[in-house]
Amino acid sequence: MIVTAGLAIIANMFLEPDQIASVGAFLYLAMDIAIPWGVIRHLRSNIRSKVCVPLLAIMLDVAVLISFALFKVQSDLLTVIAATSVAVVVLIARVFAVPARSRAGWKA
Repeated sequence: MIVTAGLAIIANMFLEPDQIASVGAFLYLAMDIAIPWGVIRHLRSNIRSKVCVPLLAIMLDVAVLISFALFKVQSDLLTVIAATSVAVVVLIARVFAVPARSRAGWKA
């Protein structure tokens, strides 16, 4: 939460509102790809999910993400760099947080 708040403050200092919305769209699409991937990878047998539904969702999200990224690279490269930077910071924070939680005995 601290990472998210810090990144939001930095984004407000350097980006216009439409750029912040575009960064949010990039991050939402990435999250919307990660959730069905987690269903396929970890929960499919528990919830009796067929692979085709989450896989279709992933393929559609990837198509939208690629087209949006191509459009933004041509029109506003700073937004793509900001979204990539935020995603990298969140992934790095996750890499450090998950092992720390495991060592502390937390259960997800």
